[in-house]
Amino acid sequence: MNILVALRDSCSWWSKRISSLPAKTIWNISKLPIIEKNILYPRYQKYIKQHENQISTLSSADMAIVERIRQTGVYVSSLAALNIPHTEKFLAAAQAVSQELAERAASPEHGSKHEVLANAAQLLQHEEIFRWGLSEKILSIVENYLQLPVGYDGLLFVRSHADGKETGVRTWHKDREDRRMLKVCVYLNNVQTEGGPFECLQPTANSPVYSLFQHQYKLLSDKELKALLSGAKNDCIRTLVGSAGTVIFVDTALYYHRGKPPTHHNRTAIFFSYFSRRPRNPYFCRRSHLSRSDLDYLTQNASAQERDCVYWFDQLPWLAKQMPKSQN
Repeated sequence: MNILVALRDSCSWWSKRISSLPAKTIWNISKLPIIEKNILYPRYQKYIKQHENQISTLSSADMAIVERIRQTGVYVSSLAALNIPHTEKFLAAAQAVSQELAERAASPEHGSKHEVLANAAQLLQHEEIFRWGLSEKILSIVENYLQLPVGYDGLLFVRSHADGKETGVRTWHKDREDRRMLKVCVYLNNVQTEGGPFECLQPTANSPVYSLFQHQYKLLSDKELKALLSGAKNDCIRTLVGSAGTVIFVDTALYYHRGKPPTHHNRTAIFFSYFSRRPRNPYFCRRSHLSRSDLDYLTQNASAQERDCVYWFDQLPWLAKQMPKSQN
């Protein structure tokens, strides 16, 4: 049985690598200085210029959130402080899914996996969760930060288990979907130091690490990162502990970050993902489990603006639409 499992995992690994080759090839070409300097970056600047008079107006309090993210890459708030409409329904739905994930994690078929994700069926049954990520307040904050029309890439609803394993998103990395992007993380249980808090580098520590691996997708173990930061101050890593209902805004494209491996307590959280409607690397996007028909169902009562955010990929240039999505 172990041989069959190993063979299946090996085949899956090779399948993902092969199917991701076109995306990896285009990505490597796009990173060439001559391409970036003469084509991609000027196009990005033009896109910002075209949208500058269309950016939504924020309250002073919400603009302070944007400014804080620009300065430090992170802003920490709470569901209560944000006061987004229908948060009570969102939270009730999220708690129901959390319980379902806890039950699934305890089942034998889950095995030794370090996390369990909500599937499409659960998100369709509890559409309040997806809809919360389309709230006007969130979209306006994201738009003002990006200075571009917003693409909403859905969400990942994750229960992370207290096994201490340093793997996947538990290693230090930066996301590569776009030049800038925001993720909005909502803690659904109290998260302390040993319960898998979100961590990111402070700006002064992040700059040299980002520069070192600017043109790579480099996963760093905690040991490797701390070796690079050996001369930095002790507070160069920001560990974001918080109670249930804590909300974290973070630019995961510009800042190295990770979910600290939980050791004593499980962590359940939702990660909503946003970038521009013309992301630099669209073949690394569309990470949620939702199909086109799922999105159709979830947006059947959505406004035109909300649908534009959800169906951002329909607005890509023809050539970009032909590129298969990377699987790893």
